[in-house]
Amino acid sequence: MSHYKVLIIHNENQNIKELLAPYDENLEVEPYLKYKHNDAIEMIKEEYVPFNNFLKDYSDDKLLEWFADDCGYYLIDGDIYTTYNPNSKWDWYQIGGRFSGELELTEEGRLNAVGEIEKKYHIDIDLKSLREDSDYLRYVDTAPLKYIKWFTSLSNEAKANKRRWWEININGDELKDGEEKDEYLFWHPEWIRRRYKDVDTYIKIKEMITFFAVITPDGKWYAPSNMGWWACTDGEPEDELKWDLEFYDRFIKPNLDSNLICTVVDCHI
Repeated sequence: MSHYKVLIIHNENQNIKELLAPYDENLEVEPYLKYKHNDAIEMIKEEYVPFNNFLKDYSDDKLLEWFADDCGYYLIDGDIYTTYNPNSKWDWYQIGGRFSGELELTEEGRLNAVGEIEKKYHIDIDLKSLREDSDYLRYVDTAPLKYIKWFTSLSNEAKANKRRWWEININGDELKDGEEKDEYLFWHPEWIRRRYKDVDTYIKIKEMITFFAVITPDGKWYAPSNMGWWACTDGEPEDELKWDLEFYDRFIKPNLDSNLICTVVDCHI
């Protein structure tokens, strides 16, 4: 199964639970057609073993009945129906979760957040820590959109390391003394090239704050693809590259002068 991060952009008075509710995998909807009778029979015979080879009382209708019962479907007038939510994106979620602290506040955000947090959550802010500890009240799960740092600057050393990683693992350059290949690289190098185009774009994206999916204040879900098991999606890498490169201009920049709130949610499917 997969964990993935979703950014919910919302008004202060909007409820996170209500914005996520339409995408709950556990939500049952009114029965709708899944397979027509003949299509279902054909699909089952293609996907499964030939039952008539070992079942004495085999029939297409009996096979369809077993299939519907086993998969939680409904047989209505010979066709297969389901109540599974066609818009399902998650089976459970947690604010922050594995992505807790994903949002970094700007310095202005840290200072402005003091009064807002104290007022809303009745929390006493340690002003001494705020002044002396640069990480205090900096990394959060929810914050006003305008107070979030949407780009980060990698150090020259970090950029050089990522560039060398690309040369070794994607380009296949010869290893130097003390170097080794990334043994945990899950994706094929060709897929990485399609996903990031080149090393400069790869580094550029690593300096951006992006999310797999976004829910906007009107409750709409936006994503470049659908998430499946083991963090594998059904999308094309070029679409995910386009998503990352356009993320800021599409979802953030138009709202910089607003009072919208951003909340990070760890979704599981």
